[in-house]
Amino acid sequence: MKNGKWLLIILTALLVSVVCLKLSSAAYIPESADLEVSLISQDPDPAEPGEYVEVRWKVINNGTKDAEDVVFELLLGYPFSLDPGESAIKNVGNVWGLQRGEKGIILYYKIKVDEDAVEGENEIKLKAYMKGNFSRTFNFTIRVQTVDAALGIYSAVTDPGIIVPGEESKIEITLKNLADSVMKDITLKLDLSSDDLPFVPIGDSTEKRIKHLKPGEEEKVEFNVAALANADSQIYKIPISLTYYDELGEKYIKDDLIGVIVGATPDLLVQIDSSTIFKEKSTGEITVKIVNKGLIDVKFLTISIDSAEDYDVLSASEIYVGSVDSDDYETADFKLYVKDSVDKKVVIPITVKYMDANNNKYTEKHDLVLDLKSASMIAGKGDGSLGTIAIVLLIVGIAYYFYKHRRKRRNKKYD
Repeated sequence: MKNGKWLLIILTALLVSVVCLKLSSAAYIPESADLEVSLISQDPDPAEPGEYVEVRWKVINNGTKDAEDVVFELLLGYPFSLDPGESAIKNVGNVWGLQRGEKGIILYYKIKVDEDAVEGENEIKLKAYMKGNFSRTFNFTIRVQTVDAALGIYSAVTDPGIIVPGEESKIEITLKNLADSVMKDITLKLDLSSDDLPFVPIGDSTEKRIKHLKPGEEEKVEFNVAALANADSQIYKIPISLTYYDELGEKYIKDDLIGVIVGATPDLLVQIDSSTIFKEKSTGEITVKIVNKGLIDVKFLTISIDSAEDYDVLSASEIYVGSVDSDDYETADFKLYVKDSVDKKVVIPITVKYMDANNNKYTEKHDLVLDLKSASMIAGKGDGSLGTIAIVLLIVGIAYYFYKHRRKRRNKKYD
């Protein structure tokens, strides 16, 4: 019982000692001036190279005595500076003691950030001078970072430049770091998932990675793809996603589009399909046939013919044909008067103009040969053909006459 009483007394004494110690510590106030400077705002945050940043500090005095004749000096080093004529010194006068809460003095500076400032935390200092040759330096950091770190697509090309349906191609994308700091853990991804995109990756992934890119550095990324055999000829927009990190660990995600052209070189066959002109110094029509042998459709096709020494064009010299689908044909008729020919052949220059599915313009020249001799033979109206037919008919008639006459004589003999 006695021991328990003494234990209780000892514990109570220890508890009272601890409480008194805490109260005395909390209530301690320096018996002198005690300046405290805190950074309350940085605008913008982070600061951007080549721009201005506005910085505000709050100054309070925690001591019991006033801080008299207080002067602050902003100590700047690279990459920070003040505009010419702007003073780094601020004279704030006396700062009263025992300041709390909203009380205090605000220091304001507008600081220029160098264009070549390196991203990251950059040191800045404030030095306070007080009466009695007392001084104190306060250290702070200002965060500098390029806004939306500029890593982007510098170029995007395909090889070949136009992807032929059913064939493979290489898409080459060049990334360039336009920021002034290193970009890391770069991921570039092609999104070919849409049913509207007729592309598939060939022996390759649609996602590529780059470890890092230094400021101003470029790097090429290649994707191997193929266009489906039934792909329409047009320009397709492929979504791409770019993800990367700056030196401060900030993550960036950019979505963009690249254009890829699907198509092929048109392949037209232009020829004379038929003619009603069989000889010189006669009038008739020729039918010109335009066959699309290529993989892609053509549109807005016109065909024209010009007069020449050998003939005159009696109809419209230009005809609008319109569209000619792949593996199909169209025709155009021209009325001509043929005057002369060389070896019964007339050369007719034809001009064909059209556009492909991607609106590329084409102009083709074709020299078509009208063979009068062949045309007349096909029509059964060649030179001397009537005489030949008459002779043949005459021979057949004579033979038939003698056959009938001989048969009559034979019949009479047996009668």
